Amino acid sequence: MIGDFVEVQTSKISLEEEKEKSIVDIVKENAGAIVGVESWDDSSSEGKKNINASGIIFHQKGYMITNAHVIKGADRVYVYVDKDKKIKAHILAEDEEKDIALLKIDHKDLSVANFGDSDKVEVGERAIAIGNPLGEQLSGTVTVGVISAVNRQLEIQGSTMDLIQTDAAINMGNSGGALLNSKGEIIGMTTFHIPSSKAQGVGFAIPSNILREYIDKYSP
Repeated sequence: MIGDFVEVQTSKISLEEEKEKSIVDIVKENAGAIVGVESWDDSSSEGKKNINASGIIFHQKGYMITNAHVIKGADRVYVYVDKDKKIKAHILAEDEEKDIALLKIDHKDLSVANFGDSDKVEVGERAIAIGNPLGEQLSGTVTVGVISAVNRQLEIQGSTMDLIQTDAAINMGNSGGALLNSKGEIIGMTTFHIPSSKAQGVGFAIPSNILREYIDKYSP
């Protein structure tokens, strides 16, 4: 009986291990779906002003999401499909309260992200962030950490947001990028971090289930 029990437990562990992927494989599978986003405000009192950030492609015909704060007030938005090629993007929808925006570029056969179930995310599990911190020069930067908290409610610019917290490094430019689990699934879209000399590794992501609701509402 003891031998049978050990055999069954080992089998279950093996199945769980098979579901998890190496960080190298996760990056290879998802890097193409995480793109650079560049927005320009031509009417700024400071002159032309741009923001560099990230986006997540969810449809092969060029549909993607990013943060609403990335494209707020933008006169022009571009998406980098690779380091040397940028394409003008159309803003299809934006929700400042949820901090989500929907973009489209006229480009086909793009890599597409695979979204997971953020309700199943647990504190302590591995978290991988992919994005473009500080702009396209550092595109596709990968950082790794753990899930620090789930259902973290914070008030951001007057709106209460339900967020995933992680200690994977999140920096300016990571906004709109991906937070993935050990199966290579998108479990969140990185949205901001708390810059402070007193704290490090305090970053946040919008849960994937909120993103999926938005995508289902506005996508084709």
